[in-house]
Amino acid sequence: MTAAYIPSNEAGMSQSFIANLELGKKEPSVMTLIRIADALEASPRDFFPESASSNTAAMKKQIKQEIKNLLEQL
Repeated sequence: MTAAYIPSNEAGMSQSFIANLELGKKEPSVMTLIRIADALEASPRDFFPESASSNTAAMKKQIKQEIKNLLEQL
């Protein structure tokens, strides 16, 4: 995915928060990724290339846990 302007107001986030994500100072939650994808009219899958690094299993586990936590809040 190429770099794109993330409309912070459409994602419901501050410009400084988006900047911190882009600079790698913050790690986004699953919900944050979903909100950014919606604002970009993209799919959250677009953030994860097919040829992911060796951290793929750990990342999938973390995402599953975050989704589980979100579902428990409903």
